[in-house]
Formats: sequence, C-alpha cells, structure tokens
Amino acid sequence: MEVSINYLAVLFGAIASMVVGSIWYMPAVLGKTWQRLIGLNEKDLKEKAVSAMIKAFAMAILTAYILAHITYLSYHFFGNSWMSASLGTAFWTWLGFVFTSHITNDAFEQRDIRLTGLTIGHHLLEFMAMGLVIGLMGV
Repeated sequence: MEVSINYLAVLFGAIASMVVGSIWYMPAVLGKTWQRLIGLNEKDLKEKAVSAMIKAFAMAILTAYILAHITYLSYHFFGNSWMSASLGTAFWTWLGFVFTSHITNDAFEQRDIRLTGLTIGHHLLEFMAMGLVIGLMGV
C-alpha cells in the first residue's frame, strides 16, 4: 500500500500547532505560570525565542507529517470518515506516546505536577488541532 500525504494539510497542521502554542503560552493565558514553573526570566526567554520557534516549527511539521501518515493507514484500515481517523489518530498518538512519556520523564525528573499538566495539556490541544486540520483537508 502506498501512503498518500496531503503536504498542504501537513503545513497547515504545523501552523495550527504553532497557533495553539502561541495562545497557550501567552502571558495572559498560561505563559506567566509556565515561566514561573520552569524558572526562566523574560530576558532569557527573548534571547532564544527565534531559535526555539524555528525548532518548534520544524518539529510541528514532522509531527503533522507522521499524524497524516498514520491517519491515512487508520482511514483505510477501519473505514471510518477521514475526520474520525484523523482525530482518533491524534488523540491515541498523544495518549500513547506524549502523555506517557511526559508522565514518566517528569516523575523521574521530579518536576512539579503543574508543569507536567501544563505541558501535556498543550500537547493534547496541539495534536487535536493538527488532527482537525488533517481531517478537514483530507488526502
């Protein structure tokens, strides 16, 4: 089976991820809490912001590509709608890999549970936004 990927959906999924992150980490939303929990000041954040955003966008493209790939396989295996396949893939991928990895790593690193919750909450919304875009745009 050849997997067909809608690269425009991947691009827009990555952009949706960045929009979610930009809103989630706004100072008026959860940005100040996140900043306090990780112990970074405004100056340190601004110095590396461009580099961090470039890396985040590159990883969002990779994540959206993988979600599109798995969505294609799920769609053809289960025969559900494209939207159901994309949102299901986004959720189960997040739960099986992101959620479990963060809980495990943060437990060993003895991170504040509030920081863990903030991070995994962001990733859930990020994955679901990518899944929504991929579901709307299809193959």
